Amino acid sequence: IMSQFGSFWSILNYHQQSSQIDDLLGQPSTTVETLLEEDNIISEFKSLNPKLLDYMTNDKVKKLLAFLIEEPPEDADRNRGYKFPFVSCEIMTADIQTLLNSFFGKNPPQK
Repeated sequence: IMSQFGSFWSILNYHQQSSQIDDLLGQPSTTVETLLEEDNIISEFKSLNPKLLDYMTNDKVKKLLAFLIEEPPEDADRNRGYKFPFVSCEIMTADIQTLLNSFFGKNPPQK
């Protein structure tokens, strides 16, 4: 059973990482760049973290796209030149409907 579901420690570690993202989202100084620096941000998006998805307004999704389509400045650091575009690409190609709706201005389906 443990091999199927992972160990207790891996589950605990995931919860701690998720809490770290939630803590960042609670800080007014958090930026898209701050979130992209986190090692587990892709898995947080793929697990549809509700706080994270609520944070991603249209302007913030546009910023992800800007990392993909705009050439970084010549004096850009490694994060801007490599990490941010890579992570942004992984997030945008994860087919997360909430992000796509935010970008295209569509309202979520009514339940």
